[in-house]
Amino acid sequence: VDPKDWQGFAGNSTESSLKLPLDLLIEVAKLGKMYMVANVINDTVDALKARLTENTPKTETETDVDVFLTIFSASIREDFGAVRSAAVELSKGSSAIRCLYDEER
Repeated sequence: VDPKDWQGFAGNSTESSLKLPLDLLIEVAKLGKMYMVANVINDTVDALKARLTENTPKTETETDVDVFLTIFSASIREDFGAVRSAAVELSKGSSAIRCLYDEER
């Protein structure tokens, strides 16, 4: 076993290279829920909530809300209650999310 195989992409061990792509994370969460694998559900819900926290725009000048909207819509579609509740709580303090709501986006 080569230890380099476990250091991220191309030997780069930065945090961003170690993150699972969002679409895969959502799919893993869906599979965990479908097959009722508690550890997978807990880990993916925690990861999705962390991504929400990292990617919630705080001010109206922050216009990148795609990650937030992707996670929020997936939590509604797939019935991830804990993620959906976290998204609602985070959106209460975000003026950028409020602007999107006002624009009926």
